[in-house]
Amino acid sequence: MRVHPRAASLLPLLLLVLLSPVLGAAASVAEPRLASCSPAPIRVTNFAKLGSEVEELAVVGSTLFFASRDPVGGTALWKAEQTNNTVVPTQLRSWPGSLILDRLIAADGVLYFFLNEGVRVSLWTSDGTSANTTQIAAFDNVITFEENDAAVMGRTLFFVASTSAAGFELWKSNGTAAGTQLVKDIHPGPLDSYPSQLTVVGNTLYFKADDGSSPGAHGIELWKSDGVPNGSGTQLVADILPGTGSSDPDSLTVMGGSKLFFTATSGGGKEIWTLDGAGLRIFASDAWLGNGHMPPQELTAVGDTLFFHMSNTEHGDELWKSDGTVGGTQLVRELQAGGGNASPEKLTAVGGTLFFMANDGQSGRELWKTDGTSAGTVLAKDFVNGSSNPPGGEELAVGPGVLLVAINDNRVGQELWKVNRAGAEQLTDIVPMSGSSNPTEMTLAGGMVFFAATYPAEGQELFALPLNQVDCQPPQVACPGNLRVEALSSSGASLFLPVPKLLSEDDSFTPLTVTYDPAQSSEPFPIGMTSVEITVRDAAGNPAECPVNVTVEDTTPPALVCPQRLVQEAAGPDGTSVFFPVKALDAVTASPSVGFSRPSGSVFQLGREEEITATATDARGNTGMCTFKVLVKDTVPPRISCPQPVVRVAMSADPVPISYPPPVVEDTVGVKEVLTDRVSGSLFNVGVTTVTLTAVDASNNTSSCSFTVYNQDTVAPSIICPGPQQVVATSDEGAAVLFPDATAKDQFTPPTVTYSQEPGSTFPVGETVVTATARDIGGNEVSCTFPVTVLEQPGGCGCQSGSASASVFWLVLALLPLWARRRTARLAR
Repeated sequence: MRVHPRAASLLPLLLLVLLSPVLGAAASVAEPRLASCSPAPIRVTNFAKLGSEVEELAVVGSTLFFASRDPVGGTALWKAEQTNNTVVPTQLRSWPGSLILDRLIAADGVLYFFLNEGVRVSLWTSDGTSANTTQIAAFDNVITFEENDAAVMGRTLFFVASTSAAGFELWKSNGTAAGTQLVKDIHPGPLDSYPSQLTVVGNTLYFKADDGSSPGAHGIELWKSDGVPNGSGTQLVADILPGTGSSDPDSLTVMGGSKLFFTATSGGGKEIWTLDGAGLRIFASDAWLGNGHMPPQELTAVGDTLFFHMSNTEHGDELWKSDGTVGGTQLVRELQAGGGNASPEKLTAVGGTLFFMANDGQSGRELWKTDGTSAGTVLAKDFVNGSSNPPGGEELAVGPGVLLVAINDNRVGQELWKVNRAGAEQLTDIVPMSGSSNPTEMTLAGGMVFFAATYPAEGQELFALPLNQVDCQPPQVACPGNLRVEALSSSGASLFLPVPKLLSEDDSFTPLTVTYDPAQSSEPFPIGMTSVEITVRDAAGNPAECPVNVTVEDTTPPALVCPQRLVQEAAGPDGTSVFFPVKALDAVTASPSVGFSRPSGSVFQLGREEEITATATDARGNTGMCTFKVLVKDTVPPRISCPQPVVRVAMSADPVPISYPPPVVEDTVGVKEVLTDRVSGSLFNVGVTTVTLTAVDASNNTSSCSFTVYNQDTVAPSIICPGPQQVVATSDEGAAVLFPDATAKDQFTPPTVTYSQEPGSTFPVGETVVTATARDIGGNEVSCTFPVTVLEQPGGCGCQSGSASASVFWLVLALLPLWARRRTARLAR
């Protein structure tokens, strides 16, 4: 099989596209370098009131919502919208100073929040306009929110609220008054089930709740709900500590969107459990976690690894990890050997890296990072020299591919820092010198990092940093360069462009994104040049741009389908017209034109082989050629028809000359001769003779036919049989009988006489009819018959003297020599 030239031309490109990820992975890349970004925080609000606070930041789409509170102006709901590097705050609603906004929660395009009025709590929603910032429900008693006391599933908010009729129970809202409903009164009546640790896994809400301690109740256990009010979908998952005792599930954590981890006790200390498609199971039991262990804390999923910290007698408080199996649950690294407490806390994942605060006993309480290995667990930044701890109160948050840290380094006070692969860099110094602005509530919205920070004499304000001031280093890539590819059809060529190769590891902890303009698709690139912009961006949006010109060209000539040798039958002595069965194929031009060195349909002479060149031309002038031989041959034999059989009545036994008409012979290119084994007028013997005629054309093709010549003897011979014959048996089988010859005559020559039983044959006792047949040279036959009777000899012997039978016997013996001589003479004829 041959590869089409157009397909062969694409093989290098296909190899490039297929191998580019492999080459990128195999190539070594340089370490990232720390680039100073000269960040300049934007002051969004200007309350300038001592004691003012900015809190409860939440993001809906690209809009930031936040709450403000000050001793004079009261409480207000705001939004901050961005245009380039400008941020405009807008107040949506305000309330008197005694009211407090609690828990701003974003859910699929809508903002939920709670207004604590002291004697009751009301639920509100906002779409970002003052007119649609409205209350949808109110509850009788004050509710206190913790981090996991609310959860979002799509547009539905699940939360915990209290009424005088039901106590603290699980509620839900779809953003309307009618859609705000009690999901289930788990502890019936005004008693409280205190749902908490609300955690969504897929389409199921998990939480812990207390259905009471009365007979039939279970204590504080793990529950789940599908959100249908008063339906069977809200039910106990398992009574981990049977009876009315409580397993007290805690630290509910989701990994990979489908696996739930949590801690609970089945009778001793807190153990680690998991729930997924395989069911509920324990993988780190009380006994396995070690003597005197404390409950595992801050369960944090990083990819497919679960991190937590825990203290036991052997190791003290250290960092652990697990893949959800007993064998895969292990200490990451013992920062303080011999049972000392490194006290890891504030576990925060950025991409595949886990950050945490810990004390190794030498550097004091500092920022650490780990990739899950002991060797990869290292100090991320020693903010304060020596073993003394920094003042504390630090905050860790996820930034644009970096870790955001509000920390005091004992030089510039507590300010905002970033930590990336290249190292750590200070982002703010809002309060000069060693004063602290105490950044908090770090939140990403649109192209900004928002946070609250405090001026000593003006209170707390909202600030923003453009993402490209947090991370200003674009990815370092090698662009693939311009591409020239061969068109595969009239539409062009389909291909996916390679990903630019990294020259150095990006400083971001999160994966880079690659976009194409126009976007990659299965649609082919048209013939000609198409400009494509490949952009590699980090999480901060810093671009590395690769302009690529994709030129699709048609340089492949048409492919010709030609015969190797074209042989055609002659139509006459001058040859024949030959039409060439040649096809031209081209991926771009549907029907390329085809020309020949001699026109198709020309007359070619018989027996003369000629070479023909075919040339195909596509729409872009590419030409392809092929050659083949043409030969006109005569392979069809002549058509010959023999005369009808010739019949003549023989007049004598001698051969006579007989003539016959000539055969009818036809041939396309002409008859050369007719051959025969008996020419017309030659001598034919009396009888039947077959004559064969063979016609030979000019190309020596032959064909034959045969007919019959009859020199017919029409008169049959005559024959006279001997009379009846009678003998006496000479044995039990009968007797050998010699009988006289029949007399036969013919007009030309004596005929041949044959017998059904030859003379001298043994005849059985009884009568046997013998047939004598005379045949002349013309094949005419005549027959006669006579009986031969073999008599039984009385007494079993046929040799008594004086009897008639004995006389016959001796007569036969006397005639035997005479019969033998006559028989010999007949056979000689």
